Amino acid sequence: EGHIPGKEQVPVITFSAAVMDSDRKIALEAGANDVINKPFDLEILHEKITKYSLTY
Repeated sequence: EGHIPGKEQVPVITFSAAVMDSDRKIALEAGANDVINKPFDLEILHEKITKYSLTY
């Protein structure tokens, strides 16, 4: 959804202070690829960026 043929898809990682599973689900259903809860560890951010840079 929201993908334009011929255009690269940009991974979306959201940051949220809301930690409930329902909040995570809402973000993912809205098109986010992943959610990182605040406060976050820079190592987790690095892992997510690495994961999606290899995927996309």
